[in-house]
Amino acid sequence: MADLPPGPAQGRPPGPARAGRTGSQWPSGTVDRGAEARAERPVSRFGTSSFSLFSPETLAQPFKHVVVAQESQHAHFHGISQPEGLSMASTSLTRLCRAAAAAALLGLAAGQAFAGTNPLEDFNSEPLTSDFRSTFSNVGDATVNVDVPYGLDAAQKYDVYLPAGTSNAPIIVMVHGGAWTSGDKQADHVADAKAGYFVAKGYIFVSLNYRLLPSSDPLIQAADIARGIANIQTNAVKWGGDKKKIVLMGAGAGGHLTALLSSNPSLASDQGASTWAGAVVLETAALNVPALMSTSHDGLYDTAFGSNLEFWEDSSPSHLVDASGVPMLVVCSTESPEGTCTKANAFKQAANSAGVNVTVSQQGVSPWQVNSRVGVSSSYT
Repeated sequence: MADLPPGPAQGRPPGPARAGRTGSQWPSGTVDRGAEARAERPVSRFGTSSFSLFSPETLAQPFKHVVVAQESQHAHFHGISQPEGLSMASTSLTRLCRAAAAAALLGLAAGQAFAGTNPLEDFNSEPLTSDFRSTFSNVGDATVNVDVPYGLDAAQKYDVYLPAGTSNAPIIVMVHGGAWTSGDKQADHVADAKAGYFVAKGYIFVSLNYRLLPSSDPLIQAADIARGIANIQTNAVKWGGDKKKIVLMGAGAGGHLTALLSSNPSLASDQGASTWAGAVVLETAALNVPALMSTSHDGLYDTAFGSNLEFWEDSSPSHLVDASGVPMLVVCSTESPEGTCTKANAFKQAANSAGVNVTVSQQGVSPWQVNSRVGVSSSYT
């Protein structure tokens, strides 16, 4: 079993050093705890949706406690009601069941295809067949390649949505949220509307997964995303895209990770990524982690960031931002109970002082809608 880099998830000292300290900036190598790690988080690896496909009363008894346990977390983190939180948790399990069924079929095929080969060298993700296309209702005639690997861990994969006949197309890379512990690249509010919207405009859309707590921490997750960006940049020309026109987009925990990397993209160079064009940060409270952790906050932040001040600073966009940062649009909800717009404007001031162009867009929608409405046909998008 490989040892995990230090971090709060393991109850050890802080993670990789930031600028001015000795040691690697980001975790190196591949962490793969295999079946053990994945068994620890069988539900939380899969995403949520704003629409419930079935009532929790219909769930098998062994799974009810999982859904109910996530109800309050969803409600608080997304600024929605308890019934809506329960609805989201129910849908998480729905998506898990669908993904598990697909994985059973794909796993058998993969076992045959990969016999005696290196999957990362030999695997070319196939476009979705018409049987699967209904999963993505808004992508039209796009080619959708699912589960393209960018690392050896099962979570290190992305889906890419390719419009027909593109050349030098811009690329949107979406990083899902989920309190650093859950979420999935195929969740409806993550991919469906956004993929349809951007593909229709001739953009390539990529939705990316990364390793989740408890088998990682925010710095490991940022390193995963950087590695994914490097892989996307390598494939850009083959797809008809322009690797210099990549915009990183993230929501919630994904917004924090997007802001962290975009505040100092040179940190991603250890994973082989070159600087991207810009970023869109959707509704996150974790822009100044030490300030967040030093005031009243939800326990989900303790799970993600632990209690070590040095780790807080290493994980804080406001503390890492420097002149290498890319332009960012930070979108926040004026209805957020966490005061995310106040936090966004404070981050803007810190970034502008460092020479980075950050714009804040305050929206009178719920925290959940800041993300879910992107791509929906309306004046918001």
